[in-house]
Amino acid sequence: MTTVKCKDCGGIVSKRANQCPHCGAPVKQKKGMGCMGLIGLIVFILFVSVVVLFFVSLVLGIKNAGAKLEQGNLTQTKREYRKNPEKPINKQIPEKPINKKLQTRNPAKPIEPNWSDRFLELHSQYTKEFPALPIGKPIELKPKVGSTFKGILMSVTESEIQVKRGKAIFAFPKSDLSSESCGKYFSSNYARLKASSQVAREKDAFKEKKYKNSQDDSELEYSIIQDSNLNARRCVCVQINKIVSKDILKEIAIQIKKSDPNTYERTSILYRIPDMQPTGKTYWATACFKPNLIIEIFDHDTEKWLFFDERYPEPEKLK
Repeated sequence: MTTVKCKDCGGIVSKRANQCPHCGAPVKQKKGMGCMGLIGLIVFILFVSVVVLFFVSLVLGIKNAGAKLEQGNLTQTKREYRKNPEKPINKQIPEKPINKKLQTRNPAKPIEPNWSDRFLELHSQYTKEFPALPIGKPIELKPKVGSTFKGILMSVTESEIQVKRGKAIFAFPKSDLSSESCGKYFSSNYARLKASSQVAREKDAFKEKKYKNSQDDSELEYSIIQDSNLNARRCVCVQINKIVSKDILKEIAIQIKKSDPNTYERTSILYRIPDMQPTGKTYWATACFKPNLIIEIFDHDTEKWLFFDERYPEPEKLK
């Protein structure tokens, strides 16, 4: 039997007793939860579980709906093709070619500098950079006529140079020395030779840049002469006004691909150059996204022309 102490007299009292047998003080009885309380607790736990499961399923449903939406356009296109495979889906052929200019490259034309001003600028720069003369040290002079003269450098003026050999001192006018010796020991000649050489190199570089600029791709124009899609594959025929590099073909292909927001399994772009007919089944180059971009250029004067069947956008080489 479980007992407790009476709060009034401290005597031992049974938990079941209503009052203390020693002092008669009432004993408080602890009431249990009871049957109804237990049922209420179970109902509350079930309610909380249902609410949590509802919110978890709602979050998962939103994620699945987003994934299905991304595949919706491509799946719908495939189903339409299966219903009527003979008819191209959303085939669009513009009535007139769409002319566009490639705006990605537009370098400024090089401006030829004033070479006289450039020479004077370099001459002033190299005059300041003229190295110190080895006064009192052995040197070699090369006259315009005669053999090389060796001696000790004594002094240098604007018009002559003095060299000591043994006990004698020899004076050499600048006009009697070779251009190599003048450029080595006279600051004005040194600056003139250095500036002339630099200007000559810059002129050559400018001519090369000017030539490359005349061949630049900034003047490129292209026309979309046909744009169609079949079996979730897009094919675009393009006429360009000049032969260009693979990098330019890549830029055109990326622009054309971005112009259509629809999703395709493959996008093929076929290029024609000016000396080709605007119609036919031969092409100078291709660009194909499958899905990575691949560029191919074919020789227009050999049998490597490209054959293309408009019904099936899958180019094949002629054999």
